[in-house]
Amino acid sequence: MVKKLRIAAIFLLLLLGAIYGYWQLRKYQSLRQPVHKDAALIFKINLDALLFSELKHPGGPLNAYKNNKLIPEGVSAPSSIVLYSLKKEPLSSFFCVLKINDSAALKKYLKNSWKINQFSTDKGGNSYGHSTDGRLNVACNANELAFSYSLKKTQTKDVLTDLLNKNNLLDPQDPRLQLLKKEPAEFSYIFENYKGTGEFHHNLLQLRGTIPTHDLNPPAQSVSALAPGPGGVLKFWLNANLEKTFSKTEFNLKGHVLEKARLMKYYGGYIDAEIKNTLSQTDSVITYVYNDDFEKTAQVQLKEVQVPRLQVKIGSPEPGALFTYLRDHQFISEKGVWNRDLFPLYRVYASTGRNFLSLSTSSEKIGSGTMKPSPYFVYLDIDFNQMKKQKMFPFLGPYIENLEHLQLKGTKTGNEPGKIEMEILFNKGN
Repeated sequence: MVKKLRIAAIFLLLLLGAIYGYWQLRKYQSLRQPVHKDAALIFKINLDALLFSELKHPGGPLNAYKNNKLIPEGVSAPSSIVLYSLKKEPLSSFFCVLKINDSAALKKYLKNSWKINQFSTDKGGNSYGHSTDGRLNVACNANELAFSYSLKKTQTKDVLTDLLNKNNLLDPQDPRLQLLKKEPAEFSYIFENYKGTGEFHHNLLQLRGTIPTHDLNPPAQSVSALAPGPGGVLKFWLNANLEKTFSKTEFNLKGHVLEKARLMKYYGGYIDAEIKNTLSQTDSVITYVYNDDFEKTAQVQLKEVQVPRLQVKIGSPEPGALFTYLRDHQFISEKGVWNRDLFPLYRVYASTGRNFLSLSTSSEKIGSGTMKPSPYFVYLDIDFNQMKKQKMFPFLGPYIENLEHLQLKGTKTGNEPGKIEMEILFNKGN
């Protein structure tokens, strides 16, 4: 009997050792995914950690993973996925490389899910394709899929070719990759000397980390006319110098040009925005009918529509001069109504107050509010449930249908790096 127990114990230890070894091999292989040498912001999504989270809380965030929404069909699910932006590309463009285990299944997935129907092949055997809007670009060979996604149309073929051909890659021993390799969190990122992590607590995602603030240069003591915490649909404020944020010397919007230097002269380092509910606006609707002479004529009808009750306040040492500058460049009319050709969604009214210029969908005068000290130089609170209930932004429907609430807080103390905290609450079961 004792002999049998010993054999069983040895077998169990060998089995556990094999499982542990396999798990460590998966981690090792996943963090050897090709990363371009110009990588800037690097994300790691720990799929194994997400799997354990799902086992503890069934119906949680991994539902999408189980339904093959996180991992394309035809590729191997690694222990972790590495996504990254590039120094010479917009920060909104991300790159990734995954191993292929079924080329036929992958090609079918790319056509049906990513809407990539046309491929071209180079002399080296690499195949390339892109989505209709040019935001999603893919390249693959017999072994790997390299892809990029951007918020706007971007040409990334050269970078994807480098990734497939193993050219211009980051050394796997790079300190940033080694730090991410040791990080057990479900989500982690590193950018220069700044890093952070994120964890799911059932349907609540919590993110914490450090961020660069040298370009924003927030003041030693931030202020706000709004109070943190729930209330309304959206609440936002920012204490920052935006001069280094914009590289352009002028902004051209449909032929209307504003100079960066003039705008920065009138900008007082503070901006806030708030949406409480909706209000009614009367809009003109043009329809075309044929008269008795079969001539096409236009008819204008007034229609009452519900729009977000949006209020934006821009701090300014010279709000009157800022108003005049915008009026002289036809951004606003003499009566203070925003040019509908530049923003056709709603009627927006501009006015000035003590040390601020306001933009609002309400024609009522906006009070300045009391500026109070705030621990947060940046703050954002969005109640997605109220946003969906009041049907404020129908075009956002597909992107926010699984979201309930978002809150972001940013702090800065002395010479320390900026710190960020964010919580995203998802619908239960999504």
